Amino acid sequence: MAKDDFVFDYVGTKKLYDFYEGFADKYDSFLGKLLLSAGQRALEYTIENTPVGVYPEDSGMMGGSLRRAWKLTPVVKTGNEFSIILYADDAVAHYALYVEEGHRTVAGYVFQLPDGTWRRTKNGRVEGQHMSRDAVETVRTGIPSVYGKTFLSFIRRLEAEHLGG
Repeated sequence: MAKDDFVFDYVGTKKLYDFYEGFADKYDSFLGKLLLSAGQRALEYTIENTPVGVYPEDSGMMGGSLRRAWKLTPVVKTGNEFSIILYADDAVAHYALYVEEGHRTVAGYVFQLPDGTWRRTKNGRVEGQHMSRDAVETVRTGIPSVYGKTFLSFIRRLEAEHLGG
């Protein structure tokens, strides 16, 4: 071979091209699964931290409606952004926002406590429980480390599939 000859390794380049060819779709799928997993963890934490109403045994009422009302939308990709929504089904628990964020109270409303005693409300505010806000924030802070670990295994799987490694 002369000094000016150029040797091109087509086989290696073809493998590299094949690797990147399907990468975008597979990466979108990876991100969608990662976001769904994060959403499921937030849903689980929200349900665990949602208070359950306590009613007298003879009232015929049962607590836990708000816990059962929490739902998660499918992951949606719009442009370059992925989204998932954690929400309380309004048909089941229209009061979820008031429990989450808190609400004002008006003097004079009479209600019975689970122990059977009666109380009258005063003007004031009931503080929110923030069960979904806190759950989303907890999951959000953990996403970078989860992403790092799962992304490495994702790349290794792709590498094994396409580069024979």
